[in-house]
Amino acid sequence: MARYAQVSNAKFNTDKSEAVALNGKRDDERWASWLSDYDISSYIHDKSPGVFRYLGFRFPFSSTQRKCLETELLTNIRTQCHLYSQRQLSIKGRVTVANVLILSKLWYVLRLFKPTKNFFTLVRSAIYQFVWQKKTPSLRKELIFLPIEHGGLQVLDPVIQHRVLQKRWLNYLFKPTIYQSVIYDYMIHHLRRFHLSSSFPLLPLFDKDFRKSKIYVPHMSIWSIIFDGVDYFLKDTKTVLVDVPLTTILALPLYKVLVLPPDSSHWSVRHPTFQTSQFMIYDNIQQRLRLRVDGEYSKFRGLCRTLYQDILLTRLVQLKAFIWPHILDSPSDTAELAIDWTTHRTLEPLRDKLVWQYFRTSEMR
Repeated sequence: MARYAQVSNAKFNTDKSEAVALNGKRDDERWASWLSDYDISSYIHDKSPGVFRYLGFRFPFSSTQRKCLETELLTNIRTQCHLYSQRQLSIKGRVTVANVLILSKLWYVLRLFKPTKNFFTLVRSAIYQFVWQKKTPSLRKELIFLPIEHGGLQVLDPVIQHRVLQKRWLNYLFKPTIYQSVIYDYMIHHLRRFHLSSSFPLLPLFDKDFRKSKIYVPHMSIWSIIFDGVDYFLKDTKTVLVDVPLTTILALPLYKVLVLPPDSSHWSVRHPTFQTSQFMIYDNIQQRLRLRVDGEYSKFRGLCRTLYQDILLTRLVQLKAFIWPHILDSPSDTAELAIDWTTHRTLEPLRDKLVWQYFRTSEMR
């Protein structure tokens, strides 16, 4: 850094520098001594009292840091409510102040921060008290956040606004041709790091069981916000995976590729580590995916023989639709080419939902 300062004529202020653990953990105690050699005393990790801040965004690495950040934001809002309460404002004026001057301090932070439900409850309560000012008769708290045409006062609901900010990240994933951004490639790269998703990065978006990764800390990561947004828009929708790569299919738990009878306690569900590759195999001679036959089972031989009969004879169990293309057709010449995830058919159910198409800030406030 000294050489860089001499060449660039710019001084590197070590006393203002901060170091941060990228994984949020203080894995090596030697880092503190190494940083002190460069006069860097601020080292932020999951045990540090302060919250990592970059470009105004806050990144808590632990529940304690998240609680501190929520307390700070809530105190700021309550302070602003108290200050503006001293002014003689009409109800409409208080609504304007709440939307423009008070709640606006939250939106930037909420882009990359996932608060607890209790935080939103306390924020809504503080805004309600500021707007209604203990007037009689009392007004239901939910009414002040409804649109005017629905009998409300049109105060921005922090919960809905947080959802709007979530949709911004989803736009990059589900409509990358319209919302073009360099962040799309980084998001796909991160999705590949999730469990069994290296060949099919869309898998953790549509199945909660695969949202596991060394780089993913639930309730602290931006991916928690993205996953919550996907779950919200896909609720009451039966997701159908299509064009799933063969390598992903063989690595999936067996029960994930089966259509089981309703209310059944199938043995494959009780053994989630039993992979599809232990019941199915890719036949290099036939160039097809097929069921293993007796003599090819390495585990649960009796159960596999029974399942074989349930699929082919009694038809009590069926294979999911994304399995059949690999059974009926041989791999095409373009199968090994890079897949265009921007136009993948698995994304179509979400794009076609009306709640997705009409979920905009101006209409949902």
